[in-house]
Amino acid sequence: MSATTALRALHDVPDLNVPDVGVVTVWFANGAIGCIANTCMLRMGYTVGLHVLTPNLIVELTSGGVKFLEPNRTEEIRHQRNGHFCESAVFVKAVRTKNQALIRSDYADAVKTLAVTLAALEPAEKGGVPVPVPSVRKVPFRLSSNFRQASRLLRREGATEKEQPKGKGDAC
Repeated sequence: MSATTALRALHDVPDLNVPDVGVVTVWFANGAIGCIANTCMLRMGYTVGLHVLTPNLIVELTSGGVKFLEPNRTEEIRHQRNGHFCESAVFVKAVRTKNQALIRSDYADAVKTLAVTLAALEPAEKGGVPVPVPSVRKVPFRLSSNFRQASRLLRREGATEKEQPKGKGDAC
């Protein structure tokens, strides 16, 4: 993987110490190439999404829904719920009830995601020089102990589930 970042637009923000733009290029084992671009420089809302391009299909997953584009057909499915709210609500419920089954991605997946994230930081700090993503063979912690810790933290902080903002879709 390779990455580069820069501070290009937000020079006027006091004490800003992070880049405002970045891009990561990922080479997958099967030969596919992925590009992850990010920015915090926009002074307005824009989009968050995942676009997958193949010769005969484009999939656009955004906060508003998913769109499938084929040479002679387009299908769009609009989200009926606010995905970010639902993810947060399900996570808080899973921690409070100590029900790991509510989480669709396990702790091992989270560790792999962290490995990719940390691997992306290294080339960004070294001027884009590619680095391999380390193999994650063993998960260092048990999820159940982390759920207990998170549950204690929620109780100690007095965290409460908030109502979903109106107009953002159905409850989860």
